[in-house]
Amino acid sequence: MYLRVSLRRIGRTAYEFHTARSANHVRNIAISRPTPENRTQNFRALVKSLKAAAYAKNDIAEIHASYKALVKARNNQSPTEDDTSSPTLTPDDFITVIDSLGSSKRPADVSIISGIADDISTVFGIQLTTGIHDALLRAFVRNGHIQAACNWLQTMSRKSGNLKPSRDQWHFFLENIENGTLTESFKYVRNIVKVHMPASGCKPTNETYKFLIRARCESLKSSHLHTLVFKTLVDDMKSDGLPYDSSVAALLHSCCAELGFPRQGVEIVQYYLASFPDMSFSVEQKEQQWNEWLSSIARVSGIKAAVRFFRELEKDGCTASSSTLKAIIQHARSSKDIIFLERELNLPATASHWSILITNICRSGNTAAAIATYNDAKSAGVAIDAALVGPIIRALCQSTFLPPTDQAVDQALAIYRELAEASPIQVEDAGTQDGETSVRHSHGPDTQIYSTLLRALAVSPNTEHFSKAVGLLNDMQSRGISLEDSIVITSTIVLLMRNSRNLDQAFNFYRQLCGGLDAKGYAIVLNAFCKLSFNPQDHVPSLPRYFQIVSDMRHAGHKMTPEVYTILLRQLAIVGTRLQRPDSPLPLEILPRLVTAVRRVHDHITLDASISPDAHLLNQLMDTYQRLGCFGDACRVWEMMYLSGRFDHVGVSIILDACGHAGSWKVAKQVCLQLSRDNFLFNQHNWNTWIECLCRLGMLNEAVKIACLEMGKTQEDIAPDSDTARVLMSFARKSGQQLEVASRIERYLPELWAKLPDDLRTK
Repeated sequence: MYLRVSLRRIGRTAYEFHTARSANHVRNIAISRPTPENRTQNFRALVKSLKAAAYAKNDIAEIHASYKALVKARNNQSPTEDDTSSPTLTPDDFITVIDSLGSSKRPADVSIISGIADDISTVFGIQLTTGIHDALLRAFVRNGHIQAACNWLQTMSRKSGNLKPSRDQWHFFLENIENGTLTESFKYVRNIVKVHMPASGCKPTNETYKFLIRARCESLKSSHLHTLVFKTLVDDMKSDGLPYDSSVAALLHSCCAELGFPRQGVEIVQYYLASFPDMSFSVEQKEQQWNEWLSSIARVSGIKAAVRFFRELEKDGCTASSSTLKAIIQHARSSKDIIFLERELNLPATASHWSILITNICRSGNTAAAIATYNDAKSAGVAIDAALVGPIIRALCQSTFLPPTDQAVDQALAIYRELAEASPIQVEDAGTQDGETSVRHSHGPDTQIYSTLLRALAVSPNTEHFSKAVGLLNDMQSRGISLEDSIVITSTIVLLMRNSRNLDQAFNFYRQLCGGLDAKGYAIVLNAFCKLSFNPQDHVPSLPRYFQIVSDMRHAGHKMTPEVYTILLRQLAIVGTRLQRPDSPLPLEILPRLVTAVRRVHDHITLDASISPDAHLLNQLMDTYQRLGCFGDACRVWEMMYLSGRFDHVGVSIILDACGHAGSWKVAKQVCLQLSRDNFLFNQHNWNTWIECLCRLGMLNEAVKIACLEMGKTQEDIAPDSDTARVLMSFARKSGQQLEVASRIERYLPELWAKLPDDLRTK
């Protein structure tokens, strides 16, 4: 019963606890105040309490209590007492208080912010600074108080300090309207720009009108686009005397194009350009503008629509060029599109144009169509280069979720060989000394293609790929492509290590190629090295060689991170888990070696002054210990994490899981009591782990009570789920209590019961 009470405290919100504590704390400060000396001491104590709560960022209840008491104490001071206690609060202190309250988004906190805004000068005699104004604006905006923010900007100059709102402050306000933090009509925003900003002494700029243009586009997302509205904005900019800005023209067009009206966007931009008759544009600027329009029309309305619009632009002097073709092809999707454009524009498509098309098709995920397009390009007489085949090779070798198939790798290698044959290595004797030769680079395979192929071969389980990788390495050397690229080096080292005959050879391969590894490459190599296994005894990673690689990483100047230890511990935990399975092929004799290895890693972590173990690393250490059955070691790690405050929800689940498997009710209860005293809130996984822990400890009845009566009762985002029911029913079946447990779930958790799959509802 006592434990259930403590668990209710775990689920209780911390705010209630803090409110009571804060009220008592402030009340104790204000108990005795009959003399001026006591009043001064109390005032300073309240100031100290307010500062501590504000800088803690999360003690909102303390801020409320301390601030209200502080204002009351300030108002009760006589004029002669003010001088003795005035140097207590600074503008920075008020900024911190306002930011802390503004971040909570509770109505009560926003209300007190408005009071603080008035009290800063009237009660505390502090001039309002730019920083305080900024903090108040942030607080109003974060909480959606648009009118309060706008009113504050309009009346700033009449408040203490007499500061006028800056353009940055107005822009901050407008930006949050645009981003959706505040929601208002376009008419309201335009009124701010045209009326309120100038009235406050702040003239709008082109940047200001960009907010207005974007706000107008946002309001038109589900409507028809009328060019008159945007033309009115252009007239407003002209009446304000704003100069031409190419980014404004680009925004006008892009906003309309994104809404699906690129032609109207062109009309609006042309109207904007007409407002500056004295502006002259170079041929390059005109071509860039035309190409942007053609590209957006091709994207929204298709290739043929773009060609029709090109015919209109021809009247203004637009001529077909390679860049014109490129602008439209960016949105092509088949070989027919290129053939159509070649005919209509009377221009031949180059390898660069075909590579854009192939890239588009590869991005759509249709690799077969990309290969067919590549064959069409070859049939059209296009010269093969790296840009043309690179997208296809990358698509075939993609290994985001699973390694590429052998067929895909072989196809990628075949295309690579076509590229290599089309760009043979050219060796020149002329100009060299002593008969030495030099390699002249061509448009053949590049570093990216080699790295893609080597990565694909490295992740493939097919050991026959080893010889193909060696062939690629030889080709790279022949073409003078350096192995200094970390991606290539990493892939190559991993591939060579995985295909080595023994650990010595694997380590030697690493030593030969490690010179160009970056920090990420070292992490990948460490991960691959600790997974190497050449015989049953080698399932335990070689710690001396592993830490030699870590030492090399350190000497190469790379920052040490907890990851270098997490990688090794995770692998030791995996081996330990496999060892515990009844059908495991691993010999039990390696268990002592695993335990020794983990303890040695623990020693390294303790002695390594270059890192500060984070919760993720300590969680992995604790989890590895418990997977090897070292419950005492896991408990010591938990105790250290708890005392240092470096624990999280994951760590709580790990220690509770360890208690369940070790059958330790004493430690499980102690952990929960510690957490309840700290008002630590269980998340969903913590609750389910705790329930499973109780079940493993033979306390099924207690686990069912917690699930039915306590879990999530005071936490909105927590409730028993199918995982909870699965744990309970699993242990209930083992003890023959499935009928009783199922009935209790059905009675107390009817909504959950209705959602459970049939295998859990079977009584």
